[in-house]
Amino acid sequence: MCVCGVCARRVSCVGHGCMDAPAATTAARCQMSEAEARAPGPVRAHNKSGKAALSVTDADAVQVLAWARMVDDALVQQQEGLCATPCQLYPTGDGRITVAGKKVCYAYQAVAHRKFGRDELSKVAAAKSQDDLVISHLCGTRNCVVESHLILESKRLNDERTHCHYTMANVVRKSGRAGLAAAMDLGLCDHNPHCGSEHTPVSKYFPCCGRKREMRTRCTTVNCRERLESL
Repeated sequence: MCVCGVCARRVSCVGHGCMDAPAATTAARCQMSEAEARAPGPVRAHNKSGKAALSVTDADAVQVLAWARMVDDALVQQQEGLCATPCQLYPTGDGRITVAGKKVCYAYQAVAHRKFGRDELSKVAAAKSQDDLVISHLCGTRNCVVESHLILESKRLNDERTHCHYTMANVVRKSGRAGLAAAMDLGLCDHNPHCGSEHTPVSKYFPCCGRKREMRTRCTTVNCRERLESL
């Protein structure tokens, strides 16, 4: 397998014209024009639904809170991550919540909805372009549901963190937590917040209804109180 000089696709050399192929095959260049090769390809969606935002934001806010409580009450699987507190995984194969036989969302998305509120989570696009906002894991553990391990940031920054996570995990395997602490003191990670740190801001939104918190410490909406008490 080689890389075509026009479209940069990994393809078989024979009959495709890879520059590293024998002379007999280089005449058969890729038929894609250079303009087509430079054009951006289709953006893949998180959930392959074609929606602009995550599907969890389509659900009723109180219902999403109930799903987050399901995550809290589940017998989560603990594993060591890069944060000081252990990571927790929802006990299903793919990390998604199933209600009445239907997969409704990933467990960490329900937890993020409770932490950041509907308005903020609605800014997380279903597409995965570099400038889109995504739910990022500071712990480096895919599908972790620990609230303090989750932040919202661009996919570009989230992708950069994967290099830190890989290096930090190697340091932990070879030198333990003490070695990781020493490496961090030497400037191993320059992200803000640091990889492996915990993010626990005071939410600006009520988890029950997604409205802005403003100066009140509890939501006083009668409808919210009644519905939450019934869950």
